[in-house]
Amino acid sequence: MRRPTHDDHCAQILHQITLLRAMLDGVDPNLPIPTCPGWTLNHLLRHLLGAQQWVDTVIRTRATGPVVPTALREVTGYRDEDPAALAAELVERATRTVEALREAGPDAPVWSPAPTMQRAAFWARRGAHEMLVHRADAATALGQPFSAAPENAADALDEWMARMARPLPPDQPAPPSPAPPSPATPDDRPAPLAPGRSVCLRATDTAPEVRAEWLVDLTTAPFTWTHAQAPATVTVRAPMTDLLLIAYGRRPPHGDAVEVRGDARLLTDWLTENTFN
Repeated sequence: MRRPTHDDHCAQILHQITLLRAMLDGVDPNLPIPTCPGWTLNHLLRHLLGAQQWVDTVIRTRATGPVVPTALREVTGYRDEDPAALAAELVERATRTVEALREAGPDAPVWSPAPTMQRAAFWARRGAHEMLVHRADAATALGQPFSAAPENAADALDEWMARMARPLPPDQPAPPSPAPPSPATPDDRPAPLAPGRSVCLRATDTAPEVRAEWLVDLTTAPFTWTHAQAPATVTVRAPMTDLLLIAYGRRPPHGDAVEVRGDARLLTDWLTENTFN
C-alpha cells in the first residue's frame, strides 16, 4: 500500500482540524489536557494556531535558516477564549498554510528543524501528524473516542521513527543520557540504552500491505529501524492507533488490547528517552 503523498498530507491537515472542530462546541476552554501536562484546551488551540503561523512563515518566505516559533510556545497566558471561535480561526489559518504548501510543492527547498529534511514536504507531513496527535489530546480531555485511519497512523509512526533516529533540532535540548555519545557518532541524541538489544512495535489490526511493524535496533546512537520482521528483545503488539499513542507518550504501553512480550523495562526506558510532542 502506498504511503500518503504531499497532497495527502496537506488534505489531512484540514481533515484533522475539521474533526477537532466538531468536538469543541460548548466545551470549557480551561479544561486540563492530561496528555499535555500544564496545558488547557485553550493552550492547545493556541499552540496549533501558532504552529500554522510558523509553517506559513517558513513556506511563504522560503526560509533558509531557523525561524523562531514564538507563537507556538508562548501559550500559557491565554484563558477563557471560546474554543469554537479559536477552531474557526484555526481553519482559516490552516487553509492559508495549506495553500502555501501546495503552491510550493513537496521539493521546494526550505529550512526545517530536521537537518536531513530541508524541503516543504517535511512541513506538510509534520503538520498532518501534529494535528492528528493533538486531536487525540483533545479527545482524551473531553472523554471522546479517538481513532486514526491505519495508513495515516502508520505514516505518523514512520515519521516519529525518522525524527527520533536523527539529531534533535538545535534549539531543543537532548534528553538526559546515561553516557555521552562516542566520538564515532557525534550528535545530540541519547547514547544507546542497550547495545545489541531491540524493540519491535507490531500492529494487530492492519492488513499486511500497510507494513505496520517496526524493528528498532538500539546498538547505535541514534537508533536505526526498519520494517523487517524479526525477533526482538521486547515486542509490543497493539492496534495501530494505540501503537502511535504509545510512541507519542499519549497512553501507557499496557492495558486493554496492548500486549508486551519480553523486556518491558527496556521498552519503558526507550520510550522515556525518545519523545517529542
